[in-house]
Amino acid sequence: MSTAALSPSGQPGLSTKSGPISVFRIELACLLCGRAIGTLETRCWSLFGPALLRHAGQSRAVSIADWSRLRCATCGGNVYVEEIRTARLYPSGSWDDLERPRRGRPPKRLVAQRQVAALEGSGD
Repeated sequence: MSTAALSPSGQPGLSTKSGPISVFRIELACLLCGRAIGTLETRCWSLFGPALLRHAGQSRAVSIADWSRLRCATCGGNVYVEEIRTARLYPSGSWDDLERPRRGRPPKRLVAQRQVAALEGSGD
């Protein structure tokens, strides 16, 4: 699973959204020799536009403006889409940063304290 994400506008970079985002993962192959070129990762699937390219066998992604101009590094053949998949990317972070869920009904003493605090706050 990749940690690189795309911004809400579809541009490569870090996501500002707090929840998971859906991305398209497109496997590219050479039309002439059939070798795997790599995987494109983009927020919205279109024929042209910016995307992250992860070359086959490499872990680092590179930002590209137009994947349709890619060529096979071995034979120089054209690149075609072999497979399209969708994936959900979740923001990185620790569980300590998140607010823990509250379970069940609050104790009666806490309810009474909140009511008193609300009455004192509205009286000012």
